[in-house]
Amino acid sequence: MAKLKEIFPGVWEYEGKILTKNRVPGKRVYGEQLLSIDGVEYRVWNPYRSKLAAAIKNGLKTWAFLPGANVLYLGIAEGTTASHLSDVLGDDSAIIGIDVAPR
Repeated sequence: MAKLKEIFPGVWEYEGKILTKNRVPGKRVYGEQLLSIDGVEYRVWNPYRSKLAAAIKNGLKTWAFLPGANVLYLGIAEGTTASHLSDVLGDDSAIIGIDVAPR
């Protein structure tokens, strides 16, 4: 049986997938897979849609995103990574996103 392992505060690994605890259970942000483990819902963080998830998957050693932190995200694009950071950071934080792309 696979075991849920916390890699960084708010980020877990389960069966080779990177997960964050869903702040709004039942809600998907970009069509990601939702997993229920021991009664807790997690969102699968796709490393092919997020450079930060890819870095975690490839052995990232340092993690600066702790609950309550404020983040200035340059190049936020559609917000895939920011949505997972929101799961990690919690209610007492802010993510300010800037992107110059016209979309």
